[in-house]
Amino acid sequence: MKEKESDEILGKIEPSKAIVKLAIPATLALMAKAIYNIVDTAYIGMLHSDVALTAVGVTLPLLLIMVSIENIFASGAAVIAGRQLGAGKSEDASKTVTTVIGISLIIGVALCLIGIIFIKPLLR
Repeated sequence: MKEKESDEILGKIEPSKAIVKLAIPATLALMAKAIYNIVDTAYIGMLHSDVALTAVGVTLPLLLIMVSIENIFASGAAVIAGRQLGAGKSEDASKTVTTVIGISLIIGVALCLIGIIFIKPLLR
């Protein structure tokens, strides 16, 4: 029944209303990331350590690069899965999303390992 409800949202509501309804969770997620970064910096700033605060400032761009790489895959998967859902191929869309999640996990682990291996040269 849940799949039927999500199909109705995209199929029976005006596109502008559907975009707003679907954009709200994405906006909240982006706001949560920003708030996390602000709170993280504030707490580290309370340590009165220039080195700790610098570490947060230096690693944030690296984290954003990693998140951006994952967003590339998420955006592509959303387009492909959307087209498959539009064609009535919900099983193919499910496979697409599952595959991209698996690939994202592999890429995430690889980026973490690369970061751990090359942490000293990256932070110089």
